[in-house]
Amino acid sequence: MQISFGIARGLLTRLKVGTWTAAVLLAASTWASEPPSGASALATANPRVAPDPSSPDAELLRAVTAPSDEPAGGVRRHYMWSNERRHDIFFDDVKGIGGGYIGVGGDQNYTVAAAAKSQVLWLIDIDMEVVKLHRLYAALISATETPQAFVALFERKGVASVEAALSSLELRHRKSLLVLYTQYRDDLLAHLRDEISQSHTWLGDAEKYAYIRKLAQKGLIVPRLGDLNGPRTLLQIADAAKAAKLMVRVVYLSNAESWFGYGEGFRRNFAALPFDEQTSVVRTIKSNLLPYVRGDVWHYTMQRGPHFVAKLAEHSYSSIDQVMLDAVESKIKGLSHVGFVAAPTAPTDPVAAQKWRQTERLRRQKLLQDGLVTRPAGNRECASEFDKDRKQKAEQQLKALDRRLASPPK
Repeated sequence: MQISFGIARGLLTRLKVGTWTAAVLLAASTWASEPPSGASALATANPRVAPDPSSPDAELLRAVTAPSDEPAGGVRRHYMWSNERRHDIFFDDVKGIGGGYIGVGGDQNYTVAAAAKSQVLWLIDIDMEVVKLHRLYAALISATETPQAFVALFERKGVASVEAALSSLELRHRKSLLVLYTQYRDDLLAHLRDEISQSHTWLGDAEKYAYIRKLAQKGLIVPRLGDLNGPRTLLQIADAAKAAKLMVRVVYLSNAESWFGYGEGFRRNFAALPFDEQTSVVRTIKSNLLPYVRGDVWHYTMQRGPHFVAKLAEHSYSSIDQVMLDAVESKIKGLSHVGFVAAPTAPTDPVAAQKWRQTERLRRQKLLQDGLVTRPAGNRECASEFDKDRKQKAEQQLKALDRRLASPPK
């Protein structure tokens, strides 16, 4: 998928991998600091489904939307859609497990969350453009009953309907989303048409779309500015999940870990999340050794959540490279698992054990040297340069947009 996830400490390189344009769900932004909050604002835009303030649904909404933003990170490029395509190869591992969902990137998260029947989607990104995209999607999904109707909103004839779907939002928030829509409409339309053509995706499967729509209408798609290594947002999501009595069952990291090592903040954040034995941490890998599924350019790997947290307690467990040394390839091409079965252990005989450890160490060294995990070249093009044409196009339409927004709905 194209990943738009910013990594701390200057490793903010963007690559075209999975649009976690995830995860991907506000104190640094005005959306977070003023009521209504992102999720409740969307509920306000659809008053027919807004819960009674004293109802269990309202209590759940207050809990899960409590996490705030961290400051936006610098990004080289905005990735608003994904090139990670074959999530269906691990559907059996997440089918119907429910619970909370944390993801980075774009709308690929909707596909995985629908398969898992996740109850809340926390989607995080350091790029505010990606966060706004999730807000836009949530509002438009709420307003459209079918995948076809949703995709049609990104055709030229859909502009008026988009404005109407956002009409209940505060003026400046509405304008912000409409500017984003104007900038990316053509490219998003091409992406969404591709998505709807694939039967396993949230748009290609009417049942998945209906499930995501229900979450959107209830305000349970929760986009937030946040960093996996950051000091606040992920910890607050952990607190929110506990307050809502939800185990986090899916963490979708795309290939974010390829751009940083496991530091203190990352270890702290994951240790705080409520995991159980059904939790899977899902990521995509570039590799010279591991196979890719047909129709995709990634290797998918899943790790049991408790296993990941336990290994993070070891200082030597420092990066995705160490994770993948324990990967066991599945019978399904392009998929591997970590921590699903017990790892081999050394023999009890001291001499045999020493020989086994030496052989294992050499084997691991060779795997890494041969490219078990590789890093694609980072994109050096700045977001401001890449998006220049889009911004100019949007600016040309701003005067007309301002006139429409200033006029009361007829």
